[in-house]
Amino acid sequence: MKTILPLLFVGAIISCEKSANGSTTAEYDKTATLPDSTFAKIHNQIYDNPSAAQARSLSLLDSLDANDKISRIKLMKYIGSSYVFETNYPEAIKYYNEALAEAESIHFYDEIANINNNLGTVFNESGSYTSAYIHLVAALDNYELAGTPEKKEGTLNNIGLTYLNLNNHKKALEYFERALDTSAQPKNPILVATILNNIALCYTNEKKQAAALESLNNSIALSEQHNNQYSLCISYKIMGDIHQSSGDFEKAFEAYTKSERIAQEGQLFQQIAFAKIGLGRVLLDQTNVDEALKYGLEVLKMAEEKNSNLLKTDAHFLLSMIYQQKKDYQKSLEHFQQHVRLKEEMNNNTIVNQIYDVELKHLDQLNNMQQLEIDKKELAISNKNNLLFFMSLVFILLLIGLYLAYRNHQHKQAAKLRGTLIEMNKKRSNAALEAEIRERKRIGQNLHDSLGYLLSLA
Repeated sequence: MKTILPLLFVGAIISCEKSANGSTTAEYDKTATLPDSTFAKIHNQIYDNPSAAQARSLSLLDSLDANDKISRIKLMKYIGSSYVFETNYPEAIKYYNEALAEAESIHFYDEIANINNNLGTVFNESGSYTSAYIHLVAALDNYELAGTPEKKEGTLNNIGLTYLNLNNHKKALEYFERALDTSAQPKNPILVATILNNIALCYTNEKKQAAALESLNNSIALSEQHNNQYSLCISYKIMGDIHQSSGDFEKAFEAYTKSERIAQEGQLFQQIAFAKIGLGRVLLDQTNVDEALKYGLEVLKMAEEKNSNLLKTDAHFLLSMIYQQKKDYQKSLEHFQQHVRLKEEMNNNTIVNQIYDVELKHLDQLNNMQQLEIDKKELAISNKNNLLFFMSLVFILLLIGLYLAYRNHQHKQAAKLRGTLIEMNKKRSNAALEAEIRERKRIGQNLHDSLGYLLSLA
């Protein structure tokens, strides 16, 4: 399981490639003076020739304008990445930290995330799982701040490998599957091949060999299609492990040989060592002890040259088994004790508990952030409700006012109508009275005239 740790760095480099144009955020909008094509060439060169990529980046860094912080950050990041491929972790961490400080000073969230991802990778490879997890979590948070959550897939893959190295296969598989399903956008084939290899590792540890081989075949096809030699040699190494565990030593030897050849062509130091360890185990299973011892001592020498605890652990374990078969129990015990000591240093319970504590704290922070978001939304809803209530109250008062105005208007109209009716009644009464008076005058006049006539006649 541990021999696959270099897969971590693939996810880190992928993040570097995706952020070639990066988001500088509103606080810093100055673009890089170096063209994107320059960064793309350096990125591709890191895989084929880390030393050349390192020299090119250092040369550009020396001639760079001091105000061009964007280019400076990216170049220091690539220099750190080249040192990682050379397994020179102190220098890698040095340049990554310088790049991280520059990126944080201008709130360059995209690159802050990428560099934290790379630092997590380095600490993971060196067995500092607590530091690795902290940096990887910081990478996830900064991808969110940068507004590029689709770039989290490489980091999720790296966190999965952290759990894989802690023998928590279920948790590791969850992260690998999340890395594949983070978005519907087309994914980088290098990263997809890496994740498929890691999923195969999980299935291998769960004794699901058919599923593991299927995942490996998919990864190999993808790597060959895109000429991804790094993932390809790792795929064959894992395939060798599967065949060896099932007792098919011929296929295992063939797979390890392919892995070593591809790693030699790409000058991939750790993968060469891992393939040699696999070949040594196969030869030991075939009772070819002398050839196996040759491979074991060679790997131990390589591990001591690079001061790699991972390689030392596997080399000591292989040598312990070899000397046991040679019946040299004293040397076998010495190598086994070294193996146990190194393994305990890398996987002690304190570190495991620290990892889980960090994860719980991160989850607690996420819960707090989610609660703050909920409170914020509730406050916004409350404000909207208050505004709606106020508007409703105003509307109701307006309706009441309109209604009262309408009623007042009706009362005025009714009073005016009553006044008009009274006036008309007065006029009608006056007219009737005048008509009655005129009629009486007419009748009186007629009586007067008739009486006069009668008197005259009498």
